[in-house]
Amino acid sequence: MANKDRWWDEEEEATSESTGSTDSKKDVEDLLNEAEENRIRRQEELARAEHEYKVTQFKQQTKELLPEGVGAGETAEVKIRAIRGMYRTDGSINGKPVKFLVDTGASYVSMGTEIREYVGGIQGKSQWMNTANGKSKGHQVALEEVRVGGIVVRNIMGSSSDGMSGMDGEVLLGMSFLNEIEMNIDDDMMTLTQTGSDRIGQEGKKGAGDGVMGLWWLSPGEAVSIGVAAMIAIFFFGMGAVVMAGEPVYESTAGVVLEGTEWWEYEYEYEDCAYDEYNDVYYDCYYWYEYECGADIQYFFDVDGAEFRSQDSLSLGIWPDYCLDYVEDITLPIGSAVTVWYNVDNPEDSSLEEPFGGGAILFLCCGPIFLLILIVTLVNARFSNGPKTGWGTDFGIQFNSGGEHPPGYHGHGGRYWGPSWGPRIRFGGPSRRVRTSRRRGGRSSGGRRSSGGRRR
Repeated sequence: MANKDRWWDEEEEATSESTGSTDSKKDVEDLLNEAEENRIRRQEELARAEHEYKVTQFKQQTKELLPEGVGAGETAEVKIRAIRGMYRTDGSINGKPVKFLVDTGASYVSMGTEIREYVGGIQGKSQWMNTANGKSKGHQVALEEVRVGGIVVRNIMGSSSDGMSGMDGEVLLGMSFLNEIEMNIDDDMMTLTQTGSDRIGQEGKKGAGDGVMGLWWLSPGEAVSIGVAAMIAIFFFGMGAVVMAGEPVYESTAGVVLEGTEWWEYEYEYEDCAYDEYNDVYYDCYYWYEYECGADIQYFFDVDGAEFRSQDSLSLGIWPDYCLDYVEDITLPIGSAVTVWYNVDNPEDSSLEEPFGGGAILFLCCGPIFLLILIVTLVNARFSNGPKTGWGTDFGIQFNSGGEHPPGYHGHGGRYWGPSWGPRIRFGGPSRRVRTSRRRGGRSSGGRRSSGGRRR
């Protein structure tokens, strides 16, 4: 058979070529899919490895801050070896890792402004500070938590200043932290120790940012004081208003002094002497006199045409010399006018002095006192701005109980209190007052005594 008659051979060859091309395309697609799968798998493996690395880092940091073997109720101990005379260690403030330089000469946990912002310390009132870079203005800082190894101290006072910015990010671990733990130095090894009970107590403290009712600056003790002062102030103002509303109403009118009035005079002798440290008089004494005069007054007044008679005692003042004749003849003679205060509902209830009711005393005297206490407590709580600490407080005050006096001092003996550089207050014996009296209902005359002071 001729070749042209084998047409099927040509068809088989064409089919074979077509099939080979299709298989090649399929192989390429398979290779691409496999490469994409490998790429995705590698990305997943890298992400997993990165996550495991971060978890490992976190566990390592946690292990450094709270070493194994330091559990609840166990004593925590941190040893720091001196390097070139400096004790440096790692720790954290408010959960943020920092590097500490132990400094027993620093009153607080002190840091630069950038570190304060980094750890989230709450800035308090401003103060001047002496730093390595000279005198600098800084601020008190309320720190929620300071940790060194397994040692933790919460609700602690710190400080910040721009003058500490050149310390390469180090924080001075000062006495506000060290006073809360035990510290021992043996050669070049410093050991910081915190007992288990102290650790439990510190862990249980609220942080500086967790104040009462969401107010970080308000401690529970201050809240109780403020609440008590507020309740007492409200009580006195309320009771004063209630009592005043129930008190009688008084009005004033003119009255006349009547026969039967008696005038009186009291003489007061004052004595002022210097005392030595044994409270014995050793310096000459100074004496002077004062005279108080008044009258037991019979008086008459009328209200809406109705006549009333009554009596009352009235002090008329203090004089430097005898005053009995003066008040009887000039100040308040018979027939002179006086102001009478009477009860509107019962005019027989009258007085020569304006009545001052108990409600007014409660409202104007007691209420403002506790209101002032409330305001002072609030201001102190707000502007103390953080944990209270007495470390480093020195007001330069001294107490001398007599004996030696500071150089350059001249004066009477006695007891003095106050700063050595400022005014001093003399505690001498109290002035002594002796009272004598004269009374009469009619005229009399007598000699005059000089009122000038004189020594004996």
